[in-house]
Amino acid sequence: MKQNVKIIRDITTLRESIRQNWKDLEALHLSDEEIEGIRTHIDWCQSELAELRDKLVSGE
Repeated sequence: MKQNVKIIRDITTLRESIRQNWKDLEALHLSDEEIEGIRTHIDWCQSELAELRDKLVSGE
């Protein structure tokens, strides 16, 4: 059960990170390179989120 609690906490943290990154894109005047860096980070967060979800569903 402890592992599931940790996974749920990790999912929540990643979701917040994704939300914050999108806010950064909207609120800041960023260069194309900076925007690409944020998008790359968002893609990474989404991949991690999917892996955590799969672990939670499979009971690992």
